[in-house]
Amino acid sequence: MLVILPDSEFQVVGKRSHEVSNPESLDQLAVNANNEFTFSIFNTLAKDGNDVLSPISILSALSILMNGANGETLKDLKQFLRYKNSLTEFSDETINTAFRALNNKYHNDDIFKVKENKPNQSPYEIYDPNDYKHQLNIANKVIHNKDLQLLDTFINNIKEYYKGDIQSADFVNNGVIETERVNEWIRNKTNNKIQKIFDEIKPDTSLIILNAIYFKGNWLEKFGEHSTKKLDFYNKGENVVKVDTMAQTDGFNYYESIELNSQSEVEIFLPKFKTEKSYDLMNEINPKPIALTNRADFSRLNRGVAQKVAEIIHKTYISVDEKGTEAAAVTAIRMVPMSLPVYPESFTFKADHPFMYFIVDKTNGLILFCGQINEL
Repeated sequence: MLVILPDSEFQVVGKRSHEVSNPESLDQLAVNANNEFTFSIFNTLAKDGNDVLSPISILSALSILMNGANGETLKDLKQFLRYKNSLTEFSDETINTAFRALNNKYHNDDIFKVKENKPNQSPYEIYDPNDYKHQLNIANKVIHNKDLQLLDTFINNIKEYYKGDIQSADFVNNGVIETERVNEWIRNKTNNKIQKIFDEIKPDTSLIILNAIYFKGNWLEKFGEHSTKKLDFYNKGENVVKVDTMAQTDGFNYYESIELNSQSEVEIFLPKFKTEKSYDLMNEINPKPIALTNRADFSRLNRGVAQKVAEIIHKTYISVDEKGTEAAAVTAIRMVPMSLPVYPESFTFKADHPFMYFIVDKTNGLILFCGQINEL
């Protein structure tokens, strides 16, 4: 279905290709959470320019991270991901089971494809890849530094529910090689639409959570290339530009309301476009859930030194032309060891002006030394 949202009114144009998912299906919890999460994350990340993001990619990566969270960090992350509200809090098992249903359907090793209906075609005839009406592939991967001991429960959950590969790496001594391995995985899982997620994986990295999604769909009724013409497009600010605009006339469900009318003949004009974006979620998401702060408790993730999220990168790609739509997204969560005790949100203290100093015995408050610095 094609949904058009111009500034002035709500319009829906499209042809129904399949029925809505069964509301009782196992994956519906993940679907409902993702759809609610979509609007909050889009409002957070979208600016004045062209944007494209994949909420399910972000949700999947953070749901994997959820399996390592504990205590208030876990509760707060569930609320951020729309698994918890004032009335309901879903259990980890319920959430993971919902994702298992999604990943069983869309996992990259078992590609979800719907073929074009061709009359009188032999079931043994080899299909051309372009014959598929749509493809949707989702893949997950967790890469940990060789010195990080992941808990068995975390490993088993990622394998069982998220079909995620668990891989050991040496980010300290083989950073260049490990960076290329990650980027090669991303290229493979996105059909080369996204070339890389990291320029360099820093040596302090302890864990990387990756999600990749690839979609390719053909129009139910394709646009003829001969009908594409340069037409006006009105940008914000009222400046007008000429853009390649596709056109076709056919029977579509159409109604200028929130509901679809019975089928009508509709003349459609749709611009061709391509958009690529990169988002730094650690800087963009404010206020942050506890899981993205120095107060995070990931004690269900590993043994030994506590971990914290250092970076979340989300990269996306979309292309719309006469044949259909091709889109890809990658979300990468990079974690590092938590140094010393866990503190609240950090502040900056910069002694770059004249200052006084004291050496104090904390047991009784006795000042042992005092001084000042006026020149250096």
